[in-house]
Amino acid sequence: MDTSFIDPSKSYYFPILFIIFWVAICMLLSIISGWSSLSKNYRANISFNGKKLRMKSATMRWGTNYGGCLTIGANSEGLFLAIFPIFRINHPPLFIPWKDISTENGKQFVFFDIVKFIFRKSSNVHLVVSKKLADRIFRMRDEWQL
Repeated sequence: MDTSFIDPSKSYYFPILFIIFWVAICMLLSIISGWSSLSKNYRANISFNGKKLRMKSATMRWGTNYGGCLTIGANSEGLFLAIFPIFRINHPPLFIPWKDISTENGKQFVFFDIVKFIFRKSSNVHLVVSKKLADRIFRMRDEWQL
C-alpha cells in the first residue's frame, strides 16, 4: 500500500483544516436552521435579565436539531436564546419579544407533545420544543411578571 500521501511533516495542516471545517459547519447550520435570519431582527443587544435554562434541546427549520446545546430564558418582555459558546459562530444570542411570538401545539411522531414557536418577523423560521419545556418557559415568563 502506498502511504506517500501521509507525510508527518505536514501534520500541522490538520488543526488548520479542522478549524476551517468547524467554522464552515457552524455557519451552514446557522443558515439552514434560520438562526441567522432570526438574528437580523432579534439579535440580543444587551445582557438578558431573567431566569435561564441551560443545555436544552430544540429543533428549527428543516429539522436542524440543537440537542442539549441551547440556553433558553424567559422574562416578562420576551424569549432569550443562546447556543453553547463553542458552536456560537454565526449564532449570536437572540431576544424575541413576546408580542412577536405565537405558538402552536402539536405532536411529533404521534407520541410526543410539542410546541412550535413562530416568530412574526421571520415567519418561515420556527423553534420546536417539547411541551414540557414550553410549559417551563411559560412559567418562567409568568413568574417574572409577578
